[in-house]
Amino acid sequence: MVYLTNTMDIKEKDFCIKRTTRELCDFVRQVKRSVRSDPELYTSANQRRGPYERFVKELRPFAHYCRVKYGLDSDVLCYLTNTEAGDAYVENPDTGRKRLFEITWAIDGQQLAKKKKRRLKGECDEGTLFAYDDVTLQEAAVDRALKNAKQKARKDYSNPDGSTLIFVFNTELFWDDNERHKQLLEGLVSKLGEISFRVNEVEVLFLFGDRAEIKPVHGQEKR
Repeated sequence: MVYLTNTMDIKEKDFCIKRTTRELCDFVRQVKRSVRSDPELYTSANQRRGPYERFVKELRPFAHYCRVKYGLDSDVLCYLTNTEAGDAYVENPDTGRKRLFEITWAIDGQQLAKKKKRRLKGECDEGTLFAYDDVTLQEAAVDRALKNAKQKARKDYSNPDGSTLIFVFNTELFWDDNERHKQLLEGLVSKLGEISFRVNEVEVLFLFGDRAEIKPVHGQEKR
């Protein structure tokens, strides 16, 4: 198992080390604990400076994906890559087959909420910003996600051992008890299935904190 003794030395090459799902999740937790205990590191991570940009955008969601998809007891090896083909691989150590993964944020709901709060600061309270019946912000998030998805349809993610396109969608703006919010998320998955991606599999990773859920996008060729 690979650990860092000093997270100040963290480099992007550390993300490319082959780890089992459990080892990858442990590594991510270790980095997060160190960041929370060090104000300087916390600022760097929060502003996504240096290696923390890729940690936040790719490694952390990929760890959640692998945990849900393969389980913590799986022996598959998960790691990021620096190739132009995609962002990451999941390798079967028995067969040597390497599935390619592209990790893209369909929409970062957390960042969107922060920007909205800053823009409306002093103009309204949080109750107005997050009014139960007002889905303007949620509809905008879904629309932006679909727009970003169409950009991904331009690239060919062909890979001999198969490929998966992961759309990471932060659900901070969406409430479990709001039926309209649920409908918007279901509609997002459905509309993604209408887009022709040059990849074997498309999945949405709904992410909020450490809670993660994978939704397959139907209509894509599977391998």
